[in-house]
Amino acid sequence: MKSLALLVPVLLVLTSGCVSRAARFDEHTFSAECGNTLRCKVTYADRVQVDETGNQPPRPLRDDLFTRSWNGQSGIANFPGPAIVSWQSIDGDTHEAQIDMSSIFRDQIVLHADPVEEVQDGRSYGAPVLLLVVDDRTVRVYMRSIVSVLSRSGTGLATRHDSVLAYAATY
Repeated sequence: MKSLALLVPVLLVLTSGCVSRAARFDEHTFSAECGNTLRCKVTYADRVQVDETGNQPPRPLRDDLFTRSWNGQSGIANFPGPAIVSWQSIDGDTHEAQIDMSSIFRDQIVLHADPVEEVQDGRSYGAPVLLLVVDDRTVRVYMRSIVSVLSRSGTGLATRHDSVLAYAATY
């Protein structure tokens, strides 16, 4: 069975996290990961980001997915077009989707984790990383950014690496 979906969300619904009112971005880094799939290919910004042909047995997503560095294609101006994703889930069904980053991040505002009162508006360091994750039948998009926050002692500022779920769809 083959499913085809053009995913253009009408409203951005954050399943976790907050929006900083002033921290905007005009470029980003893109990375992709696949797990629990028989095959997986992700193309974004005219570049194949992942191409797992199915010659290996399916592997789960990495345990350190959110604690390790997200490497990817950097310096991408917002937004060159949708991410094209084609994959085969564990049950053998094939899927294709176009994930429209310009719709998901239409306001081009940096997302950050709670609590919002700790984040200093307008203070984000570097371009955020957008991570597209394919996990069996689910596609998720996360944003990781470095935000400036009040220190726990309240005497100054510190930085925090936030990874926030921005989008999810199950096929």
